[in-house]
Amino acid sequence: MEMLKDRAVAAATYSIDLTKLLTAVRGQLKSFAALALALWMTKSFVLESFYIPSESMVPTLESDDFILVPKFAYGIRIPFMDKSIMSWSTPQRGQVVVFRRPDDPSTAVDESTRAMVKRVIGIPGDRISIHGSTVEVNGAVVDEQYARWTKGGIDQEQAFDVPGGSLFVLGDNRDESFDSRFWQQPFVSSDRVVGPVAAIYWSSTNPDRSGTLIR
Repeated sequence: MEMLKDRAVAAATYSIDLTKLLTAVRGQLKSFAALALALWMTKSFVLESFYIPSESMVPTLESDDFILVPKFAYGIRIPFMDKSIMSWSTPQRGQVVVFRRPDDPSTAVDESTRAMVKRVIGIPGDRISIHGSTVEVNGAVVDEQYARWTKGGIDQEQAFDVPGGSLFVLGDNRDESFDSRFWQQPFVSSDRVVGPVAAIYWSSTNPDRSGTLIR
């Protein structure tokens, strides 16, 4: 009889402990779910990080830099769609922006599957003229201290008229960048801009670059 009583007490204790464990697990799952939701909301509407895989934006951005992009800078967008719920600003000349563009059938790479980063040179209504390493916007030569021309550019006049709702973009490392000068469709739709690059938060090859603000 005493043994049966001890077993009953042990079973009750086990049941109580199991109930506490299940309650604790449910609490942890709720916390993880709330954290996951908060992270998703942050990435979708507030802030997103991107990795720089190439040297097309050197010296401003180097290969293996990790950057932060405030997605609310120009407005509120529907996640995973190129549509704004509300807009209060537009990309400006000189800003470095992250964007996505449709695939260019003339290239071997599917551009639609990855984000790209370039500098805005022309906005709607601008006429862009390029000859060698000289860039003009509406007839005025642009002072581009951020630009690098290692080969002197193209020895041929190029001219582009930026249509409404579009941007003309170039990489800072001009002779190593595939950009608006060479695309079959030269312009980026403003709706496809994720946001401006705010800062480098980490660089695996040069940690001293961490915390650098981008202008």
